[in-house]
Amino acid sequence: MAVWRNQWESARYLIPILVTAGALISLVTLLHLNTFAADFRLVYWLLVYLGAPLLALLIYAVQELSYTNWRVVVPVRPFTHKVAVVTGGLVLLLGVGLIVWPETAVTHWPWPTSALMVRIFAAWFGAFGGGLLWFQVEHDWRRLHFIPTLMIAAAGLDLLVLFFYRHDVTYGPALWLYCGHLVMFALIGGLLHRAQSSQP
Repeated sequence: MAVWRNQWESARYLIPILVTAGALISLVTLLHLNTFAADFRLVYWLLVYLGAPLLALLIYAVQELSYTNWRVVVPVRPFTHKVAVVTGGLVLLLGVGLIVWPETAVTHWPWPTSALMVRIFAAWFGAFGGGLLWFQVEHDWRRLHFIPTLMIAAAGLDLLVLFFYRHDVTYGPALWLYCGHLVMFALIGGLLHRAQSSQP
């Protein structure tokens, strides 16, 4: 939508998400390089996930060197800012922790998986942390409200997929923990919207 409207400022929040995701997925790829087929598919994969964060940074630099608007029209409230930054830090730390130590998660994952898949999940999870930490840089809610909306949408889609494949998962504490973290993720996104829209 921001591209369609030719509004760089409305799309700027994507940069920390794409850079964090690309950097973490590139790290995961290097950790599992021996499991990838050594052909054009690996080259394509590396071009996408090594190239995407570099391209995002280049676009950011080009756009910021030209005219750009950081004027704050709808300020982020202190409570909204605090919740976003604290959640972002925790999410990023948890994501990196899963990448570094995936074994326990693999053992208790609610369906059969591998260290590679857990690490890929953790990389995208951590990318949301990078997005939430952008609240430290950007202070206009009009340009940030997309992030909690994405949190709600991502959690909802994940739960929907779980529902469709509910016969293929192992029921128990691990599944409820997995579902619980998705619900909590969506609730925090809703809390950010609610806190920002409530009367001062």
